[in-house]
Amino acid sequence: TFNVFVDEAPGLPLMCPDDTTLVAPIGLCGDTIFGLDVTIFGDSASLDTFYHTLSGATTGSGDGHVSGTFFNVGTTSVTYIVIDVLGNETSCSFQVVVLDEEDPVVDCPDDLTVGTEDDACFAIASWADPAISDNCGMPMVNANFLPGDTLPVGTSVVTYVVSDGSGNIDQCSFTVTVNDDQAPALTCPSADTVYSAFDVCGDTIQNIGILVDENCGVASIEYTLSGATSAMGNDDASGTFFTAGVTTVSYLVTDVNGNVNDCQFDISVLDTFPPMVECPPDVTVQVVDTVTSVSINKLEPISITDACGPIDLTFVTTGATDTSGMGSVSGLPFNAGTTVVTYVATDPSGNGDSCMFEVVIDVVEQPVIECPADMTLYAGDDSCGLTVNGIGVVVTSDPNDTGDTTFILSGATSGSGSGNANGLFFEVGTTNVEYQVSNILGQETSCTFSVTVLDTISPNLFCPPPISVDGLPDTCGAFVTFNTPIALDNCALDPVVCS
Repeated sequence: TFNVFVDEAPGLPLMCPDDTTLVAPIGLCGDTIFGLDVTIFGDSASLDTFYHTLSGATTGSGDGHVSGTFFNVGTTSVTYIVIDVLGNETSCSFQVVVLDEEDPVVDCPDDLTVGTEDDACFAIASWADPAISDNCGMPMVNANFLPGDTLPVGTSVVTYVVSDGSGNIDQCSFTVTVNDDQAPALTCPSADTVYSAFDVCGDTIQNIGILVDENCGVASIEYTLSGATSAMGNDDASGTFFTAGVTTVSYLVTDVNGNVNDCQFDISVLDTFPPMVECPPDVTVQVVDTVTSVSINKLEPISITDACGPIDLTFVTTGATDTSGMGSVSGLPFNAGTTVVTYVATDPSGNGDSCMFEVVIDVVEQPVIECPADMTLYAGDDSCGLTVNGIGVVVTSDPNDTGDTTFILSGATSGSGSGNANGLFFEVGTTNVEYQVSNILGQETSCTFSVTVLDTISPNLFCPPPISVDGLPDTCGAFVTFNTPIALDNCALDPVVCS
């Protein structure tokens, strides 16, 4: 159905088609449309001019009908104009709406990985523009990041959104990963040498932290001490006590993105204070002359002190005993004579101290004595014996090693005493004299000789004078009484026998 308007006005009446709306075919930004003819009423002979004009999405003009014209996406106003031969003009208009329902297409590049700029915690990333297409020309492009933008460390999602004039949109995304591949730059202190304090085996060291230049930030600083000193810690090793010797300080720095770097340096703490060693006092051991060497214990140093340790103890012996070794001389055999023992105590830094003492092995000789030869003497007048001199023992061994001299008398004369027997009274007869001499160790030597005292003095006998008596009657004899004869001698007499 359609309406017919009868216009009494001059000119040929027209009837335009209704407004038309359609969707553009895929891939086209419009459509060729038919069925858009205008209806002209009246006598066609009176028609002089017939044309159309297009304005809006599609512009132009032409004679006759507009059907078969390509209409762009959008709204196009179509006006038909008819002029009759009298010059009267009539017109009508309608709209052709071509809808674009086809989305634009955006194709993002592949995911991208880049490194940070030098000494920076970001990257200026560049990438190829996405491929963009649309059936209606170049759509509007919006993106959260563009090539040349500064991106932080980590993964950023780059999203492109394209929209055409009809409100159709498409989007794509890709990732730009910014890796921090730059390790922290470290500046370690130079190697240093210091001296330990007295009575302390080391020193507390200051100002040994490191300088760190890091583009993104430091996560941790760790240090390790190895060598003379062992320790671990965080941040700064300053203020740590370093034991004498060489300690290697190693720093390990990790940044917030896991990059690591390390550096090392040595701290040498010199111990210049020697140890102190105190020797035992001199030792003297007396031995018998059959002994050639003696092992002596408890000859260790009285004390060894040092701030550092352990101490190496060595010894050297000279003199009667010549040897050397490690540790103590306790238990070593010492030869007879004087041995000088030198102890040397050395600490780990090579500082040393020494002391000396003597070990004297004093060989005490067996006493050597010589007795007089056996002797025969004669008793003195009016004496049954003799005071004898010149019978002392002769000791030929070292008088310093000789102890007491004793004697024992047996036989005609008995007794004992200390020292020599000179000046003793020896009875007539044979007396054995035994001398005993001991050394300071109690060893004894003895010798024996005899002293014989002869009695060569005859006894004196004093008889009564001659006696004369008368015989008894009728007998040939008489009883005679007389005094006992007197017998005198320097020694005891046997009973007097009368006959």
